[in-house]
Amino acid sequence: MALTSTQIQQFTDSIAKSCDDFNNAFILNTANNTPTYSTIVAGVGGTGTSQTLGRVLNWLDVTSEVTILSTMQAAANNVSAYIASIRSLSGYYQQFYPVLNTLDLAIAGGLNAFLTSSSLQISAYVASIFNNFASTAVASGLRSASPTQIAIANFFPYAAVDDLWDLTCSGASTFSVNAVGSNPSTAVSGGGIAQLYIYKVNAGNAVGGATFIISYTNAFGTTSQATYTTSAGTPSASGSLAAGFSIIGAIGSAVISVSGSGMTNGEQYRIGARLVRAPVY
Repeated sequence: MALTSTQIQQFTDSIAKSCDDFNNAFILNTANNTPTYSTIVAGVGGTGTSQTLGRVLNWLDVTSEVTILSTMQAAANNVSAYIASIRSLSGYYQQFYPVLNTLDLAIAGGLNAFLTSSSLQISAYVASIFNNFASTAVASGLRSASPTQIAIANFFPYAAVDDLWDLTCSGASTFSVNAVGSNPSTAVSGGGIAQLYIYKVNAGNAVGGATFIISYTNAFGTTSQATYTTSAGTPSASGSLAAGFSIIGAIGSAVISVSGSGMTNGEQYRIGARLVRAPVY
């Protein structure tokens, strides 16, 4: 019996969850836990008198310093490189190459075709694993021909992306701020496409009557447009993407530009993309 879309979703979500846990445990948290990974790198490779490399540099015995310095420098470089390697999602991804290879072979037409025909999106974690695998499948000896990579339309960012765009109205058809936000595209969270949302940043609910024309990058990498019109009280002054309002029709990876009319001076908005589906084991 062929695998169902539910089975594929659950299986890929489980892999995505392991990637998310690895990212939190070995990449994000190790920058905050005590000691941090950077403490170890600095402790070994720093040049201060209380750091390992620095102790050699500050020996009074020049002969011993010259003898040990080159190997200690190499050791410090190796420690830094090793820690960087284990704090790498790309290295973790490689653990799943064989199973995604067999999954792709087990599905008639391959995984990407299955996702397209099932209208199923997978996490960018899994898409990244598969696409990395696909690019090396022949060289690694797993395949005689490269498998079809997962199309951008078939995966979503592994985390919410906020903010894609910032708006501050200064008149009926003018902005004092109308520019790309701190996270310009879904690439910051693995890429893919997601529904775009708008929310009000500053105090006070929307007066209403403003119309925004949002140009965005769609699943085909081209520019599409969608319109969002505020109404009295909506969007509310939530200041939160989680409480934002869907921009109907706007499913994409980045905002290109925004124009507006009927706006109220001083109203501030942001556009972002929520997490489509949280991964679970």
